[in-house]
Amino acid sequence: MANKKISRAGKKKTARAATKPQPPAKADASRPSPAARKFAQILAKLSGEERNVQAGRMMSSPGIVCKGKVFAFFWNEDMVFRLGKGFDPATLKVKEWRFLNPFKDKPPMQGWFVVPPAEMSRWERLARAALNTMRAEQEK
Repeated sequence: MANKKISRAGKKKTARAATKPQPPAKADASRPSPAARKFAQILAKLSGEERNVQAGRMMSSPGIVCKGKVFAFFWNEDMVFRLGKGFDPATLKVKEWRFLNPFKDKPPMQGWFVVPPAEMSRWERLARAALNTMRAEQEK
């Protein structure tokens, strides 16, 4: 009776041998994505070249900090940059971006720009611009 089930009506039914579709193979967690590698390169370069720049955390994600303040971080395969409310992404030829909106019940954070991997070639320039913005604010 291994393949027999009893229905609610009390009748025996033969169970079908259901084959569940297998989920797609997951990416190897030990291999970082191209976007994660790019973030790591930017972090290494900036922390090696700029004083007071080091690795940090923002919203449980890896980030880049200057004097304890985050100016960029890697979040959901995108990079997020604190460029200020008056920043125009077109000045660095960024076409794809959105404001950071991590909370469902709050408006987007206007000074933080989320830039997808499609714009990865501009991430380093954006990180440097965010660092310069941060330093200018710290000097005030």
